[in-house]
Amino acid sequence: MDLLKKDRLVKISIALTCFLLTLPAAVNAADFDASLRQALTVAGMKNPLRLELQRPVDARLFKIETQGVEGSGLFKGTLHVVRCAAEVRSLSEKLKPGDQLVLAGDNWKDARFTFAGTGTEQAPILIRPEKPGDAVFTGTTEISFYGVHLIIMGIEFREVHPAKDNTVIFRLGSSEEKPAEHCIANRIKFDNCGSLSSEDWPRIRLWLMNVRGHANTVANCTFAGLKNIGQMLGAANLPAEGLQQLHVLNNRFTSRPKIDGQ
Repeated sequence: MDLLKKDRLVKISIALTCFLLTLPAAVNAADFDASLRQALTVAGMKNPLRLELQRPVDARLFKIETQGVEGSGLFKGTLHVVRCAAEVRSLSEKLKPGDQLVLAGDNWKDARFTFAGTGTEQAPILIRPEKPGDAVFTGTTEISFYGVHLIIMGIEFREVHPAKDNTVIFRLGSSEEKPAEHCIANRIKFDNCGSLSSEDWPRIRLWLMNVRGHANTVANCTFAGLKNIGQMLGAANLPAEGLQQLHVLNNRFTSRPKIDGQ
């Protein structure tokens, strides 16, 4: 590496270290973005990370994490309580901005549904469990969400196994024609998912979560124990127009067994 490049990297490293050391414990997305831009400018970097193409962290995530669902002021609509996949499907495309789809009870084995909704930036649609321990998906579950300004949080996938090759357990964005835009998947948990037979682990592909669309966020999720070949979190092809701008924030990926015995 030549001295000029090495000197530049040293300056960048120092600038980023100072930036992180001086960052307050609690900072909103706009202030974080502005502080990072300033630190890199001081280091002599002109559009170093193409920051003009970046978007701020979704402010609604910050509100939910710091103020809770009720305190965030985002969800002032109607609560729709559902207890099975059929009831979810019956409400697809029927909720209004600010409404909540509340998943109650434990009848979520082998659940298969697609849910679509259109919220707004100020009033997204929330999908969440009714209480801790509800909305635990098992069996051959495959679920999908698409639309605009949806927030899915707090649901869990435990010992879900694929019924076929190329299974996706959780889709944020159902297809290229039905993407997710400005949606958030927050505090989703995947644990010990995979084929029941170890012989199928190296030949059946499984995705825990796949994201398709523009300006989506996956935050504070846990991806643990995927046995099959495939991906814990996958991003689909770039949108036909514009940038993907997918934010992957503060997630935990763990317990990925080796399937080749090595």
